Order: sequence, then structure tokens, then C-alpha cells
Amino acid sequence: GIAKLSAVFSYAENQEERPIFLFTGLYLLTWVVFAVAMRLAPRCESFRALAWIVIAGGVMRLVMLGAEPIQETDFYRYIWDGQVAISGQHPFAQAPEEVEVGEIETDPEQLAAAELVYDRVNHPHVKTIYPTMAQVSFAVNVALHGWNPRGFHLTMLLVDGLLMMALYVCLVLARLPRGLLLGYAWCPLVLKEFANSGHLDAIAVFLTVAAAYCAVRALFPDGDHRDPATSEESVRSWSPRRWIMLTSVMVSLAVGAKVYP
Repeated sequence: GIAKLSAVFSYAENQEERPIFLFTGLYLLTWVVFAVAMRLAPRCESFRALAWIVIAGGVMRLVMLGAEPIQETDFYRYIWDGQVAISGQHPFAQAPEEVEVGEIETDPEQLAAAELVYDRVNHPHVKTIYPTMAQVSFAVNVALHGWNPRGFHLTMLLVDGLLMMALYVCLVLARLPRGLLLGYAWCPLVLKEFANSGHLDAIAVFLTVAAAYCAVRALFPDGDHRDPATSEESVRSWSPRRWIMLTSVMVSLAVGAKVYP
């Protein structure tokens, strides 16, 4: 329903007629369904149940990825900052409105795509507010997807998948019900903000979870016999001290992506 409704949220169209209240109602309804599912999640320990959780989460992500971004334009700034960095200029030095598009994109065939992104950057009079690790991710994204407006969504989808894998291993190592993975896989906030909006926060959350993963490795150095990937044999080469050091690195990188971790 939300994906179908997104068609009326196309950029700069129907701004005064957008069904915000209808969207909010549908969004709240997804939280009700999610809350019911979470009550059942701890019982989902079988491989089949876990597979359905992951598959359903993947399908929902693809649906939201294909929908129009709802009330969201931040990803245009991400692309612009990445292109500025790739061009050899400093993204912190000037606001977008102080730079000519031709200074950043010299390929005539790509100029139209560059101008589309430039015209849609929000607050073009403001210099970038995103920290260093975020800028690195922006540069990597444009190296992969160029000026493609939905390229950052694809990058975040990859990060999102890695995040889900890290959460699963954390649940195994902490000896918690694996079905709790549903709490992330089906979370309406994650589906809206990562898959549909393409928000940078996916990187900060991934790095924070990676830090938690390393901390759990330090706390449970013998691994868990239920999963070969976390068995004693696979982790014994790393001492708890090394995992703690890696935890610190991951937290630092997370703060470099978004200050809040």
C-alpha cells in the first residue's frame, strides 16, 4: 500500500495535495503488524522460519526500493558531495550554489544527469554537514553509480544486507533467539529510511553493529557450537584483546559516519 501510494510523492509534484495523513496511517498500521510479528519472533528458531524472515524482509526492501522516495531528497546531497570529492575538490570548502556544475562534471554526456542532481540538492547555500567517513561512502557510491539518483539506495541495500548478517551472528554468539532477527528485517523504520529514503544512517548503524559484533566476540571467545561460522576453531586465532581493539575502531568509524553512535 505504501509503495503504491508513493507514486504521488514524485519530486516537486503535488506538494500541496500529497496524502500525508493517509501515508501516516498506513505507516502506523505497519508498526501494529510488526509488533504482532515480534511477539512470535522468539519462537522462530527453525531454518525454515529464519529463511522466511529473511526472504520476506528482502522482498519488502525490493518493493520499497522500487517506490518513489517519500518526502526525501537527502540522497541528492550525498551524490553531489561524492562527485565533488571524486573531482578532486574539497566537499567542505564550498556550498553547492558556489560551484558551477561544469566544474564538477566535465563530460558533456553526463552534464544533464549532473544538473538534475544539482538542482535537487536541498539547502544548496549550506556547506556539507556530513563527516569524513560519510564523505568516503559518498565517493565510493559515485565511483560505482555515477550520477544515478537511485545509486545510493543500491549502496545502502548492500550495507543493509551486511548489517543483517552481522546481527544474525551477534544473536548466535549472545545465545539469543535467532528469530529476533525479525526485529531488524521487518522493521518499518528500516524499510522506509534505508530502502526507500536511502539514508546514510545505514552505514552508521552497520558500523555500530559491527562494533557490537566485535564486542560479543570478545565476551564469547569460544564461539557457539550451534553455528560453524562462530565455532571455537574459527575464532581461536583472535584474542579478546584484539576484538576489543577492533571494537574501538568500529565505533570510531561509526562516529565518522554519523556523530550519534
